[in-house]
Amino acid sequence: MRKLLALILGIVLMVSGGITSNKGIVRAEETNYATVGPSVQLNLGDSVTLGEYTIKFSDISVDYSQVSLTIQGPTGAPSTIIVPEGSNAYYPNSKNPKLVFGAAVWTKDKKPLLYLDIKSPLKKVNGDPLILSAGKSYTLPVGTIKVYKVTSTEVTFTIYLPNNPSKSITLKEGESGGVAYAFPNTDFKYYDFVYVELLDITPGKSAKFNVYMPAVPATKISVSRAGGSSSSSGSGTSTTQTLISLYDGLLYTNEKLTITQNKTKYELQLVSAVSTKASIKVYKDGKALDTYIISIGAIKDIPNTPLKVLISKSEPQYGRVSLTVYGPEDAKATPILRPATIVASIDTVPKTVMVGQDMVIIVTVENKGKGDAYDVNVAAPVPNGFKLVSSVKSWTFKSFPAFTKMPALIYVLQPTKVGKFDIGRVMVTYYDDQSLETGKQKTIYSQPLSGIIVYGLPEIKVSAVASNGTHEGNYVHTEAGKKVLLKFNVSASEGDPNYEFIKNATLQLVFPEGISGEAVIPVGDLKAGSSKLIQASVTVTENGTFPIGAELVYQDPLGREHRLEIGNVVLIDSIPPTIITKEVKIKLWPTPEELPEYINKTLASMNNATPLAEQILNVSKAYLPPEEKKGNPWKPAAIVFLLVALVAGALAINYWNEANRLKEQLMKKKQRRPGGLPKKEEETEEDISKSEEKKVI
Repeated sequence: MRKLLALILGIVLMVSGGITSNKGIVRAEETNYATVGPSVQLNLGDSVTLGEYTIKFSDISVDYSQVSLTIQGPTGAPSTIIVPEGSNAYYPNSKNPKLVFGAAVWTKDKKPLLYLDIKSPLKKVNGDPLILSAGKSYTLPVGTIKVYKVTSTEVTFTIYLPNNPSKSITLKEGESGGVAYAFPNTDFKYYDFVYVELLDITPGKSAKFNVYMPAVPATKISVSRAGGSSSSSGSGTSTTQTLISLYDGLLYTNEKLTITQNKTKYELQLVSAVSTKASIKVYKDGKALDTYIISIGAIKDIPNTPLKVLISKSEPQYGRVSLTVYGPEDAKATPILRPATIVASIDTVPKTVMVGQDMVIIVTVENKGKGDAYDVNVAAPVPNGFKLVSSVKSWTFKSFPAFTKMPALIYVLQPTKVGKFDIGRVMVTYYDDQSLETGKQKTIYSQPLSGIIVYGLPEIKVSAVASNGTHEGNYVHTEAGKKVLLKFNVSASEGDPNYEFIKNATLQLVFPEGISGEAVIPVGDLKAGSSKLIQASVTVTENGTFPIGAELVYQDPLGREHRLEIGNVVLIDSIPPTIITKEVKIKLWPTPEELPEYINKTLASMNNATPLAEQILNVSKAYLPPEEKKGNPWKPAAIVFLLVALVAGALAINYWNEANRLKEQLMKKKQRRPGGLPKKEEETEEDISKSEEKKVI
């Protein structure tokens, strides 16, 4: 069937003088063959020479269903191949052909008339892709190709072929196209003789491309008649009537294809179609002539008309057939303008996501109409609050046949804020047969993709304190066997409470040995801007220092689990204080040896030392020899009194200093937190000893 379609395409090319169809679309999307056109008309025994190959119409079957061709190549003996009507035949073989033939047979004066299609497979002439800057050329097996101009979006090539004017072709990146070679002194052309595939463009600099030419790049063609005359089939010297392809396309059930010749109007209506046959009803000037059953792949002469019909394909599921109608050159088919019915949709799964999560958006486009669509552009929406992650948000298709569906078009969005959103609608612009006539582009929209909900997570903070009943903080002191109350404040940062929250949260506590209690504490749900106070009681079972750790486990709005490591939050100390007693002797007065020096220094430091000196003298008189007493009876008493006063003053000063020091120490103790460690043992003993000494004094 593929070969048959290729044959039909070849016939269209031959007739039109270029790669065109009744819809006016220029240049085929893909070309596998270079094609000689128009079809070569041969009577039985005639031959055509293309370059170094001569093809002779040597025989035909009784029922005209297949023809025999005898081919003489540049080397080897002649070979004969059979060409079934409506199918292709390959020379020398189908695996590596140099020439491909198609045949359509008519009768003229009860003699067969062969319309021979000749094609040659396109072969790449360069090895690696060519990269040429503007102005550079490449020599072909026949002729030369030059990169004439390079812009940011397209490249213009100029092709120089022998005995032909130069030809230009302009392509965009990814496009392909060819130029024809006109055989000198004939009406024949070799279509897609040079075929260019543009791979890449370096804007304003160079083009990367491949070049293809036919396996038989012939530049000459001639036709030899059985009677010995020679002419070109397209020169007009033949006396037979030239038939051309008037229509090559689809026909749907109950549609009528109109063909006019002079003032006569013929209509072909498809009545029904099955997989192997189709029923065609024929009208002439509005009057039904007859209904004909035509097998798929067969050519049918329509009696009382100058027309032949080839049905190449039947598609009952769509109620249509692919057919080619042949007729005289002065006949004309009226194109059937069918609308394309484009339907687009947009969707994503799931429709609830988190901020920053990729959303895969799926766009589908389908042509449910009978007509093809052209230059189809699909534009997908990117609304506010979303950023495009993928590099594509629009697609372009040159053609979109009827009853076809595009593969899923996919792009990726990422939400940047929370809330409820509508993604929007897909917009599709295109042309169809009807809009090509008017020049007005058609536009359709999909239903909007709505109901997208985007959630977020607020920032979560956890603080904790412990309480022993009299004091609370990150550090508390207690005793073994007692309970300590733990207080946790779980808070969520400000935001939208409808879309930013956590749920099913629990505090999971980490206890060291020596602490017992409930390790998992429910917190529940927490919305943005709110907080919760959670309490738990633990028991200290032994003496020691115990750090309490915590971890917050919660779910986001979509149910996915998250963990917040908090670390050690409080410290509990249950070590009891230890008291150590030490004797400290306190020196209250000078020794007898030190007393004279002490008195001397004391008197020397005073402004008026006389009264004190007299007192000391009176005190010391009692201890002097008698003669000393007689001379000055008050002197011993003064010395004794002075000594007593001096000692009393020293004790008073020493007592005052010690009292102040003890007062300062007591004030410092009041400022310390409860449960702190006891003072150093040495300080405690000294304080106690000094206190006891003062009591004795």
